[in-house]
Amino acid sequence: MAPLFLTVALVGVVSACGNGDGDAEVDATVPTPVAPQVSESVEPQIVQLDAVVHFAGFEITVEEAALEPAEQGLFGGSPTVTVTGAAENLGTSAAQIRPFIYLDVGGRVSPLQAGRSELGQIAAGSRADIELVFEVVEDFELADGVLRFGGDGIVAATVPLDGDAEPVPLDPVDLALTGTAEAGDLVLSVTSGEARFDRTDLHEQAEDGKAFVIVSFGVTFNGEAGGPSYPFGEDETRLRTPDGAELAPIEFPIELLRPGTTTNDLTLIFEIDNDEPGGYALVVVHVPGLPTETMAELPFEVPALASGA
Repeated sequence: MAPLFLTVALVGVVSACGNGDGDAEVDATVPTPVAPQVSESVEPQIVQLDAVVHFAGFEITVEEAALEPAEQGLFGGSPTVTVTGAAENLGTSAAQIRPFIYLDVGGRVSPLQAGRSELGQIAAGSRADIELVFEVVEDFELADGVLRFGGDGIVAATVPLDGDAEPVPLDPVDLALTGTAEAGDLVLSVTSGEARFDRTDLHEQAEDGKAFVIVSFGVTFNGEAGGPSYPFGEDETRLRTPDGAELAPIEFPIELLRPGTTTNDLTLIFEIDNDEPGGYALVVVHVPGLPTETMAELPFEVPALASGA
């Protein structure tokens, strides 16, 4: 008679090898995948927004926000908010929207899921669809969320997701800045000016508390015919603020002006405090720093600017 332990071992072998007709038994130690189940704590929600904001050289239209519950089970995760819309590249070169975009719920911040979002390269002057994806907590409600374009240290445009509250769009503001200012042999002819919170040339956003004044102009040098050319650069222009400070431009052309010629399509950019409305003046300086220095100015007003959120 075989020992008892041998009999038990043989039974185990037969069980593992199947029923003898080639069909193997299922290994009970491998879990059977469970179909994901939808969380019951979050209800799907959709809100139509139709808000337009300006951020880092793009005009962004936010059309819709949708909240989807997390899938529960083996392949589950967190609830997601998907914001759809479109973006227009206002710059002169192809660029991608900077991913400094967040969903804020009372100070609790959900960063953009960049790998699941669509923020492709957009050609200069072109418009393309975008999709922004965020993971949120189980008890999230769309009405409690605020979409923020801009992180710490930069001015942020915001879109509340309740569909009713007003956004902070950071729209550029046209300035009544036109005319001519003549200083010595230099004549500045200003065609337009605007205040804005972003630079379309670099696709950058202003720092907290700051804004940009952007001036489009041409310059004529009325020097003596046949005489030397004039080096026009940083020191030939300034911006006088309401408190009397004179600011140097942070972006300026460098031109060698020949006598009797005009150079057009030039740009100056100044950085100002965005909470200082009032009377400003664009100052042009001929031969700055020399005894024969001559100045002229073109006054204009900067209105109160929305400072972001």
